[in-house]
Amino acid sequence: MPAVCRLTVGIAVGHRRAFLDMNAWIEKNGLAPVIDRVYVFEEAHQAYEHVARGAFGKIVIRIAD
Repeated sequence: MPAVCRLTVGIAVGHRRAFLDMNAWIEKNGLAPVIDRVYVFEEAHQAYEHVARGAFGKIVIRIAD
């Protein structure tokens, strides 16, 4: 019988209270991500090329209006 290897990958995060406090601060202070460009779904290939060239902010692929 072959050996089975299972790998669980995760990230370490803080506790829930810190997460809620962080979100409250973000909302209160109007912090927003920098969006470099928004692509429609049909332009997804160009969006990935943009990421590969190096984007300053977030690249968004819009899948619906």
